[in-house]
Amino acid sequence: MKHIQRIAIIAFAVSMVLLPAATNATELKAAREYTLQKDVVEQGDLYVAAQTNVVAGEVAGDLAVVGANVLITGNVEQDLFAAGGTVNILGDIGDDIRVVGGTVTIGRQVGGDVVAAGGMIHIISGAKVAGDVVVAAGQVIIDGDVAGTVKISGGEVVINGSVGKSAVIRVSERVSVGREAKIGGDLAYKSFDAASIAEGAQIAGETKFEKIERPTRVDKRASAAMVGLLGVMALLRLAAMIITAVLAVVLFRKAAQSLTKSSIDHFGRELVRGFVVLVVIPFAILFALVSIIGIGLGIAAALVYILLLMIAKVLASILFGAVVLKLIKKKKDYEVTWQSAVAGVIALSIVSLIPIFGWLVACLAFLVSLGSISMLLYQKAWLKR
Repeated sequence: MKHIQRIAIIAFAVSMVLLPAATNATELKAAREYTLQKDVVEQGDLYVAAQTNVVAGEVAGDLAVVGANVLITGNVEQDLFAAGGTVNILGDIGDDIRVVGGTVTIGRQVGGDVVAAGGMIHIISGAKVAGDVVVAAGQVIIDGDVAGTVKISGGEVVINGSVGKSAVIRVSERVSVGREAKIGGDLAYKSFDAASIAEGAQIAGETKFEKIERPTRVDKRASAAMVGLLGVMALLRLAAMIITAVLAVVLFRKAAQSLTKSSIDHFGRELVRGFVVLVVIPFAILFALVSIIGIGLGIAAALVYILLLMIAKVLASILFGAVVLKLIKKKKDYEVTWQSAVAGVIALSIVSLIPIFGWLVACLAFLVSLGSISMLLYQKAWLKR
């Protein structure tokens, strides 16, 4: 299971880090709603960031799309990367699919592999995957055809379609193999209980069942289900942060650029201000809440404070990405782009895993960002009241 999760995480992170810079053959679209009309052909690569995305036309290169809702009914000649709350892939994909989402549906032909993570992954009847399928999800349903190997880690797995090679599965709930299922190799699975295999199901190889003992007490060794759930949740949080950071940059480019420049140019000042805001405001809110006449003000201040913390967390990733890309590209100025936002989210997430040093770096970036955001709010809202 750890191997499957590692593959999903690495594939997801690498696919984002290696997104090429925009060129003449690359188109970036950013809006609250985006639609590529049915009869339109987008030459080269297409990158889309919007709350609602509809891609009904054709994309001659790669397609990368992030947003709350993603619907793809057109064909993509090369790779597809998608991240969102609901992702429906109902067009033909020429090469690989890498997708993260709350609910993911794959409904047509895929020329390469599928690497997916999310709450529910469904390969519907009629879908055909030419390569392998690697999935980490709470629920996985395979009604379509997979030519290669299937590797799944999650809660519940249902196979009603065909798998050309072996199926390697680890679940916390149950495995069901329907009567229409065809598995060309072995069925190897780890679960609390034996799989439900319907009469008529065809398994060419061996069926290997390794029983997982149900935990009798809570201890330091997390159960397989908990580890799988935490892995999926981590991927979803990373995807949500990437989506938020990209939308923040493309929709509020000037503000993001100004805040980043202020944070870097006045690092010490913004660091101190951020620390003061982080420590002092909660005491002020508490004091307001315990007084009768200050309850309303305290509640309003608490909401604003929570919003500040959320924005500061996003800005910290954008700031970190600008610094990282400046060092890599060896440029004089700090650039705030959607590429730097993506790189910043991933890089800061990785650095944060380093004990002490990583935590310190993440904390400094957060405090500096909080200081800049607080100053901007003070200038825009208080001084101009």
